[in-house]
Amino acid sequence: MSLSEKSRHVMYEHFEAMLGEEVTNEMLSYFPARDVEEPVTKEFLKGELALVRLELHDEISGLREDMCTEISKLRTEFGDRLTSELSGQLRWIVGTQIAILAVVVALIIALH
Repeated sequence: MSLSEKSRHVMYEHFEAMLGEEVTNEMLSYFPARDVEEPVTKEFLKGELALVRLELHDEISGLREDMCTEISKLRTEFGDRLTSELSGQLRWIVGTQIAILAVVVALIIALH
């Protein structure tokens, strides 16, 4: 509830003499001087909180999508590198086995 300037002045004069300036100012700070300074209603606060929740939900959804996109890119990149690395290692293993097999066959032929 807001107070008119006249009411605020009367209250200030009355309480300032009894309580002092600091306490009186603090007490009057709980009573707004104009309608625009009225305390927030529960309904207004609920509405504002709903808007904030909606904005946060949208932001989190956007971040989630960005994160999923980046993770997908990393998986693809990692998969490509892994495939390339394994392919190179597999060629080396197969080549080594063929060379060993050739040596074994050559030894068998030489011993007979």
